Amino acid sequence: ASGTIAFRTFVRKTADEIVNNSAVLQNDDALLAALAANEVVAFQCALHVTSGVTPDIKVAFTVPSGATLRWGMVGNADPSTNQTSVGGSGTGILAHAAGVTLPGHILLSGTVVNGANAGNLQLQWAQNTADASDTTVLANSWLTVWRV
Repeated sequence: ASGTIAFRTFVRKTADEIVNNSAVLQNDDALLAALAANEVVAFQCALHVTSGVTPDIKVAFTVPSGATLRWGMVGNADPSTNQTSVGGSGTGILAHAAGVTLPGHILLSGTVVNGANAGNLQLQWAQNTADASDTTVLANSWLTVWRV
């Protein structure tokens, strides 16, 4: 994605992406959106995921320096998984119940109040526990961002 958000930006993942034997958060290849300086946006991100019982998946977002990011899983009853981050990345959270074999659908949402620095709202993800089996975010996962 490039440029500023006219009103709404939609990004769809066109290929599967695999993480294997790594619990280090890495940028998703496709799910990001450019933010203008001083822009306020809301977002939703739908992830279609497969993973084994051991690795599971954790997710995070990064934002430009000076931005405030508040986000969590939609419908999640555990408030400890809601994240607030000022001027950097959101803390990685376990996005599914540990010990459960995925496939799964994960819906994330949040708000970014951007500061003076333009940059990206960037999804990051990794295995929650490094394991030699694959954790995959599937094609047709998506991110939509709109100005508020």
